[in-house]
Amino acid sequence: HNRRNPARERARPAPLPAAGNNNNPNQLPRFILNLPHWIKPSSTRQWRTVLFTLTVTVLISIAIFAVFLSSSFDSSTSSQQQQESSSSSLIGKSTNKNEKQEYPMSFEQQQKPINILPLSIDEFYSDFDEPFDSVTQIPVLFQIRRSVDSTMVMEHLGGCVGWLQASNVGRNYVTGTLQALHTKYGDYVNVDLSKKEGIQHAHDLYLLYQPPSKLHVNALATPLIYDVADKILDRSMNRGKLFMMFPDPAEYIYSIYSYLISGVWMNKVKSVTNHNQYADLSFQDYISDQTRPEFNIIARSLVGKDSKAE
Repeated sequence: HNRRNPARERARPAPLPAAGNNNNPNQLPRFILNLPHWIKPSSTRQWRTVLFTLTVTVLISIAIFAVFLSSSFDSSTSSQQQQESSSSSLIGKSTNKNEKQEYPMSFEQQQKPINILPLSIDEFYSDFDEPFDSVTQIPVLFQIRRSVDSTMVMEHLGGCVGWLQASNVGRNYVTGTLQALHTKYGDYVNVDLSKKEGIQHAHDLYLLYQPPSKLHVNALATPLIYDVADKILDRSMNRGKLFMMFPDPAEYIYSIYSYLISGVWMNKVKSVTNHNQYADLSFQDYISDQTRPEFNIIARSLVGKDSKAE
């Protein structure tokens, strides 16, 4: 039994060389990892040095790129600000045509918003968000011609609130003195604020400067808000508080059409003949004419180009 078998000894594999932490060189490995030849215990310290150097190099490159990007952004922002400041400067011309001198705007001028409203609106009417002061302000109804809404407002202020109003209700009773007309819809002054000559007449009679015991006007109603501002209102004790009622556009246009075909307007104008030129006008033909001033009467009134509907 102790006799050796040379064939079996030749078939037994040779023991594996010890490497790394392999404590059992006679045991077959579980897996084999093929590493590059330059990775070995003798070069581990060198590889750590290379890896540290490479990491430092990458971090320095990132820092340089960030600084460059920040400087580029600052330069573009400053150039844009310079362009904006140069475009906002005022250019003044001297008496010599060949010379041109620039006058930069002051800080106050740059910060002040541009006012697109006419001067009369800005000076003689209070702001919409300003609280109403009955001592220094007077309500002014922006009256839309032939609008039922404006008429209802005046009837409410006269009949329900009891205010004395100056509008166009007293146009048929204009005299050389101011008087209060008592109607079933309230009290009105005998002036006509729907026409420029009527506004001038009210100005000449000192409409808002009568003794309170004689005539104290509580509200105005006019489609000519600019003329009223220039002739009747002032900057201190009689500033206007503007308000209005917007009519329905479709109902307003149809009411004007009904007014024209009815022929009532012929009683208010001097007509050569008694023929109503609008009697046979259809509504379709009426609205097809886009040049009629009543189609855009609110915008025309706001820009000072009020055109009275026929």
